[in-house]
Amino acid sequence: MGECTHTLEVNGCTHELLESFINGNYESAGVNHGKPVYQCYDNPRGYASVIYYWDDRDGPMWNGWWIGDVVAGYEAWAFNSDNASKLPPSVGWLVPAQGPIDETMVVEVKDFYYRAKYYRANGSGRTRTKKKQALPDDHPLVKKRRSDARAQR
Repeated sequence: MGECTHTLEVNGCTHELLESFINGNYESAGVNHGKPVYQCYDNPRGYASVIYYWDDRDGPMWNGWWIGDVVAGYEAWAFNSDNASKLPPSVGWLVPAQGPIDETMVVEVKDFYYRAKYYRANGSGRTRTKKKQALPDDHPLVKKRRSDARAQR
């Protein structure tokens, strides 16, 4: 069995102080509260940023998607209250987290991958490794994400 993963691109954030922390490319980096976590791997200024989901266990005001320095950290730069989305919403992000919606900021899925577990032989026996394969454009997850993005525009 494998897992579906993808990369995200965040761009268009225009907040004078926070754009350097938020804009960049993100890749899957685990799960938090049942939804994926993403780590920025090429922030223009080298800042570490994560996108993660927080459920309502601490109250409804914390429920939604966050962009900050670490999962559940004290620094949160952006927030989106769309708790129904399985992936970070494309639009509607508050920047800063308690501020107005940044109308120009967009979070978009760049690539879907299927990480298939397979075995390869090495000198000491069989080793479990993972292989990345791009999902085809007609895959249901790719179609769903594209239709969700169009509906939000």
